[in-house]
Amino acid sequence: MRIYRPIAILLLVSQAGCYTTRTLQSPTELAGARMGRLWVTTNNGTEVVIASARILDDTIFGFNAAGQQTVMPFSDAKTVKVRELSTGKTALLGAAVLAGIIAAAILLKGKGNQKGGGGTTTDCDKHPDAIECMV
Repeated sequence: MRIYRPIAILLLVSQAGCYTTRTLQSPTELAGARMGRLWVTTNNGTEVVIASARILDDTIFGFNAAGQQTVMPFSDAKTVKVRELSTGKTALLGAAVLAGIIAAAILLKGKGNQKGGGGTTTDCDKHPDAIECMV
């Protein structure tokens, strides 16, 4: 049971490495698709985060940080960035995590299922009812 917690934490933290940020060049790149967020720098230099974003034709729809509906022509944006899942990074990270799990299992296999402290060791396979094996 104890091995699952570090693995779960590792997988959660690693999710940040599975994404990439891409700058959109035209509104047709993601037209009609719903995105979580867009990071927009307007022509006058203002930076705006648009949540629940959607691009229809040449217009960006969504909600600003205050929760107000935002409608902006794509031409008013100097840059528009979107965060997307990177399949290459995700596959590479998954392979690295799997290799680490396999390596840890190989290293731990030789140690057996023993617990103890203070100079004594109990073989929990032979004595599963021992107090130190019940944790």
